[in-house]
Amino acid sequence: MPSRSRRVLPTVACALALLSGCGGSVHPSTAWKRVHFRATDGVLLDGRLFGRGKVGIVLTHMGRPGDTQCDWLGLARALAGKGYLVLTYDRRGVCPGGMGGCSAGSDEYYLDWKDVVGAGNFLRRKGARDIVLAGASIGAMASLYAASAGRIEPVALIEFAGINHASGYDFNPRQVARIGGSKLFLSARDDIYGGG
Repeated sequence: MPSRSRRVLPTVACALALLSGCGGSVHPSTAWKRVHFRATDGVLLDGRLFGRGKVGIVLTHMGRPGDTQCDWLGLARALAGKGYLVLTYDRRGVCPGGMGGCSAGSDEYYLDWKDVVGAGNFLRRKGARDIVLAGASIGAMASLYAASAGRIEPVALIEFAGINHASGYDFNPRQVARIGGSKLFLSARDDIYGGG
């Protein structure tokens, strides 16, 4: 497993570099399929499934007003074009409607880890042998919690601008060290939202 996780992190990092700023190019044949699945507490979530492969990547979006699974569209297509099975979804209580989808429940950050675990379980049912978690802001915190609490065992975890000691999540070095596989933590200097 470690060799697969070592291959995933550079692929995601390269895809992010291509897509940052101006958007970058995406593989033209990576269409998505609308899917629904349940969080571990039964909340129905609306998602988009891209690509195919034995490595499944869960992309969990941020929590600012207007943030949805659509924020991951370019990255999801790029990763699907590289041979990964990729899932985006609206966190509980996020319901933009139309093409953006609509997840049930109320937007309670401290419960979002249950969405992450449900997403990973869904990808396993779709044939993924290994799971990679990638999240931004509250999505990062929920993913980190799900992995550190042993609710899901990813081969790799990628955290973009997560915050510690906020929104019901509190991590210490021992908890993070318990997570198996590769880990990548990304943040910007002077992040206005406090990510770091």
